[in-house]
Amino acid sequence: MTWAVRRGDEVLGTFSRREIESAFGRGDLRLDDVAVDEATGREEVIADVLARDPGGKTSPDPPRAAAPVSDRQAGVFVRRVARWEQISGVVWIVIAVFQILTVLGAFAGIWNIIAARSRFRMARFVRSRHPSVPAAYEEALASYLVIGIVNLALGGVFAAFWILFDLYVRRQVLRHRSIFEGRGVPAP
Repeated sequence: MTWAVRRGDEVLGTFSRREIESAFGRGDLRLDDVAVDEATGREEVIADVLARDPGGKTSPDPPRAAAPVSDRQAGVFVRRVARWEQISGVVWIVIAVFQILTVLGAFAGIWNIIAARSRFRMARFVRSRHPSVPAAYEEALASYLVIGIVNLALGGVFAAFWILFDLYVRRQVLRHRSIFEGRGVPAP
């Protein structure tokens, strides 16, 4: 048995049961992706395909798709992330001012002002639910690590620890990427 799998309007390909399990395990497929049985034309979500054992019986503990997120819940999440980004921007400015006052920390201070500016800019994108937000957070991992290392090397221990907050915000946005992609259902 094979399924044609799609996510929204995007066709992801044709998969056997084993290929669906493998792709789901790698994170290439999500529980809310739609699978169409090529023999019958019947549509179901990947969660339902995975809930049945290969013989067709339903498993007692099927994987669960995340509950849909209402517009109100999505709005609360977006406002929270935007506020986090603004707080992060303020903290980076405070850290930068202290570092600029020292000769050794001046380089890190200037770097942190640039980081603060990017946080304020990102808060605007988050508020508008711009579809590029998840991709920006995916690409930001390396810059977060570099900022943390530079701050740690130049005496900004608090700044190095503040990176943990930025990484937490990144994780939350990536877990709820569907809010920015217009689907309203967070990825599991």
